[in-house]
Amino acid sequence: GDDDESQVVGYKHVEVVRGKKKRSCLPGHACAECDPFWNAVCDGNNVFQRKQFEDVSRHRAAFSPESTPPEFWELSFVDERRAREKKERQEKEMQHARMIAREDTADSPVETSLTW
Repeated sequence: GDDDESQVVGYKHVEVVRGKKKRSCLPGHACAECDPFWNAVCDGNNVFQRKQFEDVSRHRAAFSPESTPPEFWELSFVDERRAREKKERQEKEMQHARMIAREDTADSPVETSLTW
């Protein structure tokens, strides 16, 4: 019969690779959490290169995984999301208005004369 390991698939797919030795042969990839770290450590210095981090990456696959589309994990309905975003905008505007009001009262002259 055909050996599963000898078959080559010509398209991107997710394949489970079992065994530490076999996984270590796969190329490393960055995830959304790792990428900022790699950029901070690798950019602007001559000590580390990005290739070194790809060699030790825990994220290994034959193909780099596709990122999910924006709002893919937003499970609420569109009208609920819009209402929540509107409420968040209103809260930010209120906080901004309170901050401006505090600054205005701090800048106003304080009366020091007392009348008895």
